[in-house]
Amino acid sequence: MIDKLIEQIIQKKSPICVGLDTKFDYLPPEFLSREYSMDVLSYAASNIFQYNRMLIDEIADIVPSVKVQAAYYEM
Repeated sequence: MIDKLIEQIIQKKSPICVGLDTKFDYLPPEFLSREYSMDVLSYAASNIFQYNRMLIDEIADIVPSVKVQAAYYEM
């Protein structure tokens, strides 16, 4: 795994690691206003996942690694 990371750092010329410290309260309004028909925890988890996926898709070309802050997901 470390070899892949080093390869990506070299390829992208960037040693950056983006931390995903995503708390539901941090989400932009467009990720909070969706209608939902599931329980509140599933709704929050789904929106956090969608937001993080959007972030990763946007930075994938320039950032070699992403670190999830597990404490936010344990809540």
